[in-house]
Amino acid sequence: MSSSLKGYTPGLGRLLGVSAAALYERQRALVRGGLLEIEGGRGPGSGVRVTARALALLIISVLATDSLAETASRTRKVAAARPRGHERCPYTGMRTFRDAFDAALFSTGKAENIIEISVSRTAARAQIKYYDPAENHSEKTVEFATGQRVAEPEISVSATIGGSLLKQLARDVQAIVMEEVESADGHPAS
Repeated sequence: MSSSLKGYTPGLGRLLGVSAAALYERQRALVRGGLLEIEGGRGPGSGVRVTARALALLIISVLATDSLAETASRTRKVAAARPRGHERCPYTGMRTFRDAFDAALFSTGKAENIIEISVSRTAARAQIKYYDPAENHSEKTVEFATGQRVAEPEISVSATIGGSLLKQLARDVQAIVMEEVESADGHPAS
């Protein structure tokens, strides 16, 4: 498993059905837009690191638009969307869509109950559909939206990531984090 986002893009691309080159161009657009940070230097240990936050932003960018030119602006808007009718996401406890997506990726326990995550390509909104363990695993949906163009136009388009793929991505993020801990300590993490 690679600790750089660029090194992880071939595997992520296979999972998402997108080329590694296209994902890397999105990553570069997110860096130019100030959404992702580069660690200095050349070679291993430099570039954008694979973190739940970086991965969440990259996946949000894939869900939010097909246009490379709109990648940073659409991702920024959707990532900043807030839960409608709630101060925090009722499932993750987070205040923004990006943080909720990040929490789902970082915690395989959260990912286990997610049915799907959808992002509108025609409005600044998203939703997380999940089984609520606190209420007999009843199906719930939390909507996220920004103040701009909340309503969908007459013809709307959205992209969805299913729960099984989200679970796989959460396992990958967990493995990368554990690998980082092990290499920092010089021995396997317990």
